[in-house]
Amino acid sequence: MNFSQTSMTDFIELVRTQASKNPHNIAVYHRNQILNYEQLERRSNQLAHYLLSLKIQPEQLIGLCLPRSILLTEAMLGILKAGAAMLSSCSKSASGTSVPS
Repeated sequence: MNFSQTSMTDFIELVRTQASKNPHNIAVYHRNQILNYEQLERRSNQLAHYLLSLKIQPEQLIGLCLPRSILLTEAMLGILKAGAAMLSSCSKSASGTSVPS
């Protein structure tokens, strides 16, 4: 396992731990929307299971084109939990302005 894989595994485990110990604490806040750790864990697991049902392979690239949002956080975590890798295919935000990389 290389450094980036270890970091992602640690991140996934950190979210899992927070969901177990502090399920109602805020995990993500974006534009007056709040997602707690329990919700983030459940929703990202749903996506991970769906991706695995499609027989994705380890480190397979999954295209992701979403504006900055709670959904983006859920999707990123779900993709990582499934063992896949993300490929951002959006260069502009929903408002049409360039998104800094």
